[in-house]
Amino acid sequence: MWKQQEHEADWVGSLLAAQVCGCSLEKGALAYFHPGDGDGGGIAAAHGIAAAHPPDMERIRQLMPFTESARRLMALAPR
Repeated sequence: MWKQQEHEADWVGSLLAAQVCGCSLEKGALAYFHPGDGDGGGIAAAHGIAAAHPPDMERIRQLMPFTESARRLMALAPR
């Protein structure tokens, strides 16, 4: 379990680093948390790479509220 959490923390750290470089945290977070096409972004891909192992949709559902936090943060950021 801790390896999974460590991997997710690495992804979040990457999102924050991208934001410092001028990338949109909101867009990165939405792509990261959304299962999207195929394996989707970070968490979706991390929790189910092969068709035989679908993404852990419950875990993704638990983390989706963080995209709302990213949206609120971006709304506060000066443009």
